[in-house]
Amino acid sequence: MKDDYIAALNRALMFYQIENKDEILKKYEKRYDFGIESELTEDEIEKMLGNPTEIAKKLSETKPIAKEEFSDSVEFKPNYNLIIKTVNDNIVIRRSNDDKIHTYLDNTDMNAYTLKNNDIDGVMMAYKTGSWFSLNRRHNGALEIDIPEKTVFDKIEITSQVGQIVIEIPLEGNDITIEATSSNGDIADIMANNIYIHSVSGDMNFNKLSARTVKLSTVSGDLNVNQVDATDIIADSISGDIKVLASNARAKTSAITGDIIIGSSNTKNFKTKAKEFFKR
Repeated sequence: MKDDYIAALNRALMFYQIENKDEILKKYEKRYDFGIESELTEDEIEKMLGNPTEIAKKLSETKPIAKEEFSDSVEFKPNYNLIIKTVNDNIVIRRSNDDKIHTYLDNTDMNAYTLKNNDIDGVMMAYKTGSWFSLNRRHNGALEIDIPEKTVFDKIEITSQVGQIVIEIPLEGNDITIEATSSNGDIADIMANNIYIHSVSGDMNFNKLSARTVKLSTVSGDLNVNQVDATDIIADSISGDIKVLASNARAKTSAITGDIIIGSSNTKNFKTKAKEFFKR
């Protein structure tokens, strides 16, 4: 039963002297309730949540670290990939003060991420998702990457869940994807052959996007771009707004209830078209 599970977790957290015990208990209660709403059995829910003693033990072994470079810095070589996937942590990308890529964790548990920074694979900072109900997090921090000037990646993938994305410098690569869920972002210039931006329940602001094809997609979030220099823009919105102040691209747009404005053109969404139809 839920009460028994939460009580066992409470005892385990007290035994291991976990500081933010009340916060963790509330989060696990919500996860348990979500499982019930999803029509899972109590056994299925508790299996997904994990053993209370093991949860507390693992939390006691997880200590935040101050800002620390997690591996030796390496000189940039062509065809690197830049893969950043965070949960509940911020992403900050800045200019390096030398010819090396520097990677840091700021107040973030190193054990929660798969980390690479080498002259073969490039950079990877990917959150280990674990089980469906993974909640072994106590502190919010930041993943910071310092990149040398004139660095061109092969593939760039930046994925954020419940965090901020701040990219202060131009990013250049072959294919660049940025996906954000419940995250906001302020991003400088992006240059690539193909650019894909997707936002769910978050607002993203871009300065300039340069590519052959730029795809913009949003669900309940707003995408704002100062300028797009591209051959084609493909923009679709379910309930958020997409606004491009200036563009020289051919545009293909689709909107349900959100507004899409590209340059001087304004796409009528499905809801607006339906109202106009029934007024005839």
